[in-house]
Amino acid sequence: MWDKLSPEERSAHGKYLASLRQGKNMARTTRRNGTPDGWTHDAVAVARSAAHLKASQLVEKMKADGLIDPSDTDGIEATLDALTVVWSPGSRIRRVRKAKQLLRFYLPDHASLA
Repeated sequence: MWDKLSPEERSAHGKYLASLRQGKNMARTTRRNGTPDGWTHDAVAVARSAAHLKASQLVEKMKADGLIDPSDTDGIEATLDALTVVWSPGSRIRRVRKAKQLLRFYLPDHASLA
């Protein structure tokens, strides 16, 4: 392609390619941070809020069953956060890491099996 163009045409095409690499144009073509592959930002927000509701229901059940001390607000918040990450779309490695963290905390005897 380049050998068929004049120097002026090559220069104009190079300037056009450089204009595509400007920040304002690059920002429009990429996904937002925190958006997994194959998901839109809005779909991820809905899935994360559904996962948060599911996690809060489980945490309430765990408090009722006595697995979590109701006065341990830090533990409740950490468990809620970890369960939300486990049930949310995203990196498999991050979700498995949080699941193992929960398993080590609540079932330390069985954590070595995972």
